[in-house]
Amino acid sequence: ELNSSLSGQYWLFDAVEDHYRKTPHFAQLKLHEIPEEATRVANFQTGKIDSFMMAMDSKAAIDKTEDIRYMVIPNGSTEHLGFYGNWYVGHGTDDQRPGYDPSLPWVSPNPDVTSPEWETARKVREALSIAIDRDLIVETLLGGEGAAQSLWNWENQIHNLDEDLRRIEFDPDRAKQLLIEAGYPDGFEITLTTSIRGVAAEVETCEAISEMWEDIGIDTTISSVPYMTQGPLLSGRIYNQAACHGTAGRLDPLELYPVTLHSSSGWSSGSDHPTLDALIDDALIQTDDVNHFRVMNQAARFIYENVMETGLYSVNILWPLGPKLEEWSAHLDYGDTRSFGSYEFAQPRNR
Repeated sequence: ELNSSLSGQYWLFDAVEDHYRKTPHFAQLKLHEIPEEATRVANFQTGKIDSFMMAMDSKAAIDKTEDIRYMVIPNGSTEHLGFYGNWYVGHGTDDQRPGYDPSLPWVSPNPDVTSPEWETARKVREALSIAIDRDLIVETLLGGEGAAQSLWNWENQIHNLDEDLRRIEFDPDRAKQLLIEAGYPDGFEITLTTSIRGVAAEVETCEAISEMWEDIGIDTTISSVPYMTQGPLLSGRIYNQAACHGTAGRLDPLELYPVTLHSSSGWSSGSDHPTLDALIDDALIQTDDVNHFRVMNQAARFIYENVMETGLYSVNILWPLGPKLEEWSAHLDYGDTRSFGSYEFAQPRNR
């Protein structure tokens, strides 16, 4: 039954006894569609709704509400940093990407990963990565509601990632030394663009990273443009600076590797390489988990050791629960972390 209210539409559902999936604990469910976060918060604080998927910025206000709990879902969204311009498939041919510019300190003029030129650019990328204090970002900008990530899209398969690839240690002193070794003792200029995608703290994180880079001598300019402007530049491999970018948390990194890191993808996270193309193609034809993650770890190691891109953090999804509700996280539909449901499993709180 669809109805309207002052805050938007709502749907009214009646419980079905002896349903094949689950007989709900509640006789009736009213599901509101409230577009504005501030309105959702106000309705929750006054007891008009019992729960909602909360924006992280609302936590401070919700924390003040009496007799609430949180249902915490890890890795609901994830943020990374791309070093754009590192496109090496078709290197030196007519297929070379338009934004490729080997004069940029983080881009190699040679795609051979054993070459001195590659190592110089790799050191620059490593310096940029290890100058970021991911733990501090999680603790301060996310209020601890997240986790530092070393590689993008591995947040829900971290147990299948080789252990030595799971962290990037914050080390600004080593970052400075790497810049000296790469021939940039006085740093260089770089632009850092925030892709506005709705991930918690994405803008603030980009700003924090710019300050951390300034601390190691990198002259950083923050660029804030609408994603409608930025997106075509990324897809066309035209933009060649650095960019923060977020997405929903993924069940498997292979969900996005073919569409972010492959040379044939319609969007780019900043880099491609013949070795990476071959590994992604190989992973796509594996039919069992053992070989799937064997190949995916080879791809992850190539990305991690060559700093083709770097993870930043994942963010928990928080559902504040009013005094009537107990959590039902064990029954949520993890197939799409952006639209959880399974409300038939919601339980009354035991008092």
